[in-house]
Amino acid sequence: MIEEGNAEPDAVSTGSVSTLVNILTAPREAFAALAVRPTVLLPILALMVMNAALVGWYYSEVDTVWLLQTTLEAAGQEVPPEIAEAQGSGTMGRIIGIVSALGAALQILVLLLLAAGYLSLVSLFGNDGVTFKRWLSLAAWSTMPTLAGVLSAIVNVAVNDATHMRPTELNMLSFANLLGIDPAGDGGVSAVLLSLDVTAVWALALMTFGYALWTRRSAAVSLAIIAGPLVIVLAGLGLLAGM
Repeated sequence: MIEEGNAEPDAVSTGSVSTLVNILTAPREAFAALAVRPTVLLPILALMVMNAALVGWYYSEVDTVWLLQTTLEAAGQEVPPEIAEAQGSGTMGRIIGIVSALGAALQILVLLLLAAGYLSLVSLFGNDGVTFKRWLSLAAWSTMPTLAGVLSAIVNVAVNDATHMRPTELNMLSFANLLGIDPAGDGGVSAVLLSLDVTAVWALALMTFGYALWTRRSAAVSLAIIAGPLVIVLAGLGLLAGM
C-alpha cells in the first residue's frame, strides 16, 4: 500500500496547482500523485464557488415570475396570482438567488461525499484498502473538467439576455444545446441530454481511469462500478420525464 504523506502548506499549494494541470493534461501523473498525497480542498472549493456564482448570477438576471410560471406550466400547474406578485419583488428575487447559490454549493459537496462514500463501500467489499479521503480526492479532482461547462454558462449569461433563459439553456456544452434539442421538450431522451454535457463524459472517463489505476481492475469493470449509479439515475430521470 502507498502511504499518505504530509507536506508543508506551500508544498501542498504548489502540488494542487500541479495536480490541476496534470488532471487535464497528464491524468496518470495526477492520480499517481493523489495516491500518495490525496488533496481535496482546492477542487471542492473551486467546484462549490463556481457553481454557486453561476446560480446566484443567473437568478439575479432571470425574470423569476416568468421562470416560476414556465416551470409550473411544464408541470401542468397554474401560478396563483399572489405568488406571481411576490416573485416580482426585487427582494424576493435576491432571496431566491442567495438560497439557490447556497443550495448549489451544498449540492456539490453532498454529491462528492456520496460518491466517496459509495466508492469506499465498494472498496470495503473488494478489499482494496483505499481510504475515504482518497476516494473523495478522486471524485473531486475528476470532476474539475465540469468547470468548463460552468464557465460556458457564465459566459452565456454575460453575453446574452438571461431574462427569459431556462436553466437548461445555460450550459452551452450540454448535448441538448449542442444538438439543438428544444430545452422545453418533455421527452425522456431530451431530459437525459439536457442533464449531460461533454465535460461530464470527460469527468466520468477520468474517474474510471483513476479507479482502474488505483485498484488494478479492468477498464470494463471500473466503468461499470463508476458509471452504474449514474446510469440508474439518468434512466430514472428519463422515465419520469416521459410520464
